[in-house]
Amino acid sequence: MNNRAEYWKLLGNPLWKLKREEILERDGYKCKCCSSTEKLHVHHKQYHFSKTLQVFKKPWEYNNELLTTFCVACHDNGHKAYKVPTKYF
Repeated sequence: MNNRAEYWKLLGNPLWKLKREEILERDGYKCKCCSSTEKLHVHHKQYHFSKTLQVFKKPWEYNNELLTTFCVACHDNGHKAYKVPTKYF
């Protein structure tokens, strides 16, 4: 994402907190990679960018199938190994 500070600010939004809790509950409060229950993150499998509006979707606007639960270690390792793809529309 372009502006990390802006993105991190969005993660404090109550709408994201609700979406995050929904995904954690769906995934049984476990990392989908290693089954850890500690320090869980909700990961976006892809980002969506509007070419017309020149903005990314808000973190809570993604379909649930594009979100998954990882522990902090698996999340960090995944971001080191792979770049999250961006879909343009």
